[in-house]
Amino acid sequence: MLLAAITTFVSTVLLAVPLALYGRHAYLDEADQAAMSRAHLLRSVLSECDSHDEFGVFERLRQDEADGTQAAAFLRSRKVVGAKLPWTAAVDQAFEGKTSVEAIGRNEAVFTPATTADGQKAVVAVMVDTTPQWRSIHCLWASITAVVVLLPLVAAALMDRLGRTIIKPIDHLVAASGLLTSGHLSTRVEPSGPAETQRLGEAFNALAERIEDLIVAEREAVADMSHRLRTPVTALMLQAESLKDAAESSRVLETTRRLQQQISFLIEQARKPADQRQRAPVADLAAAVAERLDFWSPLAEEQNRNCTLHVTGRDHQVQACPIELTAAIDVLLENIFAHTPEGTAMRIAVHSAEPTGAELVVEDDGPGFADVNVVARGISTRGSSGLGLDIVRQLAQRSGGGMRVGGGVGGGARIEVGFGGPGEVEGGLGRA
Repeated sequence: MLLAAITTFVSTVLLAVPLALYGRHAYLDEADQAAMSRAHLLRSVLSECDSHDEFGVFERLRQDEADGTQAAAFLRSRKVVGAKLPWTAAVDQAFEGKTSVEAIGRNEAVFTPATTADGQKAVVAVMVDTTPQWRSIHCLWASITAVVVLLPLVAAALMDRLGRTIIKPIDHLVAASGLLTSGHLSTRVEPSGPAETQRLGEAFNALAERIEDLIVAEREAVADMSHRLRTPVTALMLQAESLKDAAESSRVLETTRRLQQQISFLIEQARKPADQRQRAPVADLAAAVAERLDFWSPLAEEQNRNCTLHVTGRDHQVQACPIELTAAIDVLLENIFAHTPEGTAMRIAVHSAEPTGAELVVEDDGPGFADVNVVARGISTRGSSGLGLDIVRQLAQRSGGGMRVGGGVGGGARIEVGFGGPGEVEGGLGRA
């Protein structure tokens, strides 16, 4: 809008200045032509007068005066008959036979050579009052100035009006993009505005529909795969119930039931759109870690692993689904059992964080991580899927925390996972 106003102003000024100068010249030229015609008429009158009869010359000049004009005759005797006009260089030029025009004040005067009845050279001068012309010039200049001022304003207003027809549809597209980004896959726009923005709106709708179709298909595929796991899990439960050792049967059944809960949770989450999922409930991190350590303790004893748990602070409430939190803890512990030699010690610590939340630290005395990018989704150097640590990281970030991977004091691996407390904003930067 500002650019349109500046461009119009510059263009108008470039046109207005020559127009103003031409108007001034045209009006004053009109006065010059009137003075010139009057001077030629008076020259013929002066040719009938004797140069010695100054009174007769004066009378003839007075009789032939027109409204708004003053006439004078300059004689060789340096006398001026008629109007009191100054003897200027233009008078001397007229005596030499040259007709000239000279401005006297804001009036225009014409000096033309003449000859009296007795053959003496003289000069006829006619001065025309240019007040009406200057009044017209001032009106013209005022009109041009008004155009120079108003035209950029009108251009800016029109550009703003026309710009809104383009900007408004784009603003709708920006708002719709924000909704689509936040998970509202059903967001669509009504194509409007110029043809280009209409095509852009149609392309956005097609893209949003394609994204929704792909995500729905992926969600159904995950749900279907999770549902297929129920049959082998049911078979495992039947086999566990048939075990003769009651303690072993109870342990296997408990593991199988937990697996069944995980599968049911996955199916439920997969079928639910992202924008309809409820905020994660609150879980006790210390209690969840203690419960999972109790589950993994028999295997740790069997592999001769020294396992310690250190809990500090009082409040360990975190913003995470208990099922997902349990799965994340299992991922961290399972990594130690799967990727370190038997007999490798491990240390687990749970600390309260300020102002809310808690931090989980898992450390072992194994070989550590060979690649610092081990957290990157899908990257693995040990034959696994490479998804476990990324799942933990995403859970921590959704709660408002984060995860950091590094080396332990004894050279092994150290993983610090910070979880946000109740009420913290999802997707925070994290403590760990």
